[in-house]
Amino acid sequence: MPTNYEDAEEDEIMLEQIRIDDLEDVAFLPDEGGATRAPNSRLKQYAARVLTRQRDCLWRTIERFRIIIMIVIALVVTLVLMNFVNSEDNTLPERLPDESIELAQQVIEQLANTTIPPFALTYAPIVILDREETYFPSDLSAHLQNTHPTYNFTPTPDTFYPLNLSNLDQLNNFNGGDVYLSSREPIVSLPVWLRGQKPEESSLRTENATNCVIVVVEKELERNETLNKHLNVVDVFYLYFYSFNDGPRGLGRQVGNHIGDWEHNMIRFTDGIPTAIWYSQHGFGAAYTYDAVQKIGKRPVAFSARGSHSNWPEALAHDFHGIDERIPSHLAFDYTSRGSIWDPTLSALFYTFNNTQPSLSPGSNPSSAESGIYTPAFPTQPTGFLYFNGQWGDQQLRIEDKGQEEIYGFFKWAGGPKGIGWGDKVMSRDKVCPDTTIPDAPNESNTSDKTAVRECIIRGSI
Repeated sequence: MPTNYEDAEEDEIMLEQIRIDDLEDVAFLPDEGGATRAPNSRLKQYAARVLTRQRDCLWRTIERFRIIIMIVIALVVTLVLMNFVNSEDNTLPERLPDESIELAQQVIEQLANTTIPPFALTYAPIVILDREETYFPSDLSAHLQNTHPTYNFTPTPDTFYPLNLSNLDQLNNFNGGDVYLSSREPIVSLPVWLRGQKPEESSLRTENATNCVIVVVEKELERNETLNKHLNVVDVFYLYFYSFNDGPRGLGRQVGNHIGDWEHNMIRFTDGIPTAIWYSQHGFGAAYTYDAVQKIGKRPVAFSARGSHSNWPEALAHDFHGIDERIPSHLAFDYTSRGSIWDPTLSALFYTFNNTQPSLSPGSNPSSAESGIYTPAFPTQPTGFLYFNGQWGDQQLRIEDKGQEEIYGFFKWAGGPKGIGWGDKVMSRDKVCPDTTIPDAPNESNTSDKTAVRECIIRGSI
């Protein structure tokens, strides 16, 4: 390839070969007969050469700064989008629809003579889905019907069929429970069953779908020296299930898609009074005082992010950098807004949990689910799925598989998550926050070898 110096030397030689009358041609001076002469061919060549070189130089400059230009454009578009999202009307209703209130009261009455305390329902969170959400809460049984157990991309023996919520834990007998619930259809085709079921506007219920698990964990009595009494502390977990996690997008790329998605809130009660609430977000989350968060009546609100379903206390564009510092600022966001309202208690299974082992030490990552017994509020409710040790979705696609992409260590198609009792969904907590480590891999399974424990801060404002 010629250097800039060689190009300039050739231009100088060509310029010397142009006669003075060529310059007259450019000015279109008439000849002696009064006719205008056509430009000399040598001058034409020179002009074309210069224009071509200038054009090539411009393209080289653009190519050199292409990435910077793309980032600047993406940032501008993101900031405009954030301004639009954050300016939308996300005003909460003053009360829930009458039909929904009546249904919620019926649930309280049905549970009146069970181990589920009334305050677990009176103060249960209301979930606000994003107005552009397309992957809604999903029926647990339907999820099992549309998946099959695999290990290393190979189906497990047929002896495990048919699977349901009562016998799912029998998969723990195969390979120590290292099993994936893989979609029967290619996941990259996004089969329709992943869409879940949108809550009805009047009842706030997902008809004929069970997609929430509520677990009451009664803790040891806490001694309050100021009041000179023991306080009864109870943690209530509200776990929400979605069949698909639609991962975040940035710079035209997407990462973190996976089958199966467990998210949750946890409310800590002291003598039946809510004091703090936990919002799960991508393997960790944030804690707030009960008084700090928005509510509809007495019920705190959890805004579910579009696609990823992480839970937030307000409707905003939430920068992923605040969750994971490995992701640059203003590159990827969780979007929450005032969309469909969902009352998870109307589509829930109810349990109490009795821990049979000491609390896990801070920073520990169990190789198996915590030991404990789940007791259903009603004898007919299944329990097997609560003890399942495997993943609730496909194994992470290999890099050579169709549709798989890697972006700086993050993959477009990640592995499905563990279920209840694993990672940030451990039932036994001393603090409102789970004892989870800072991961060194972009996943939500909490299998990192790092020992740095995330700090637990209970915020007094959102």
